[in-house]
Amino acid sequence: MEEASTSQDRASPDWTQDTEPQASGSAGVAWAWIFLTVAVVLVVVGFLVMFTYHGAHGQLVGGDAFNLIIIATRGVGFIVAGVVAALLGVGCLLTAIQSRVSHILAEAGDRNIPV
Repeated sequence: MEEASTSQDRASPDWTQDTEPQASGSAGVAWAWIFLTVAVVLVVVGFLVMFTYHGAHGQLVGGDAFNLIIIATRGVGFIVAGVVAALLGVGCLLTAIQSRVSHILAEAGDRNIPV
């Protein structure tokens, strides 16, 4: 009689526990890839802006020295934006890694597995 109740318990799923493992931190990894890709693009654009001067065609103001200062400042602005995007990407990646580690440790604690 008791055996029938255990087979019935096996047939009905336990809805309090997840039936499929969650991809813990996968959104953080996706955001990290996005930020790091944006960072690489911004740094490359920054260097291209800084070291590309077309003389009279790219003239912004009257003197060449002023034009070079303005163009260099724009390039540094792109590079700084790229560094900020890289820092955000690394932050997202570290958060995703911490989330996965804490998820693994929580599962190990639930199963009484020594870590």
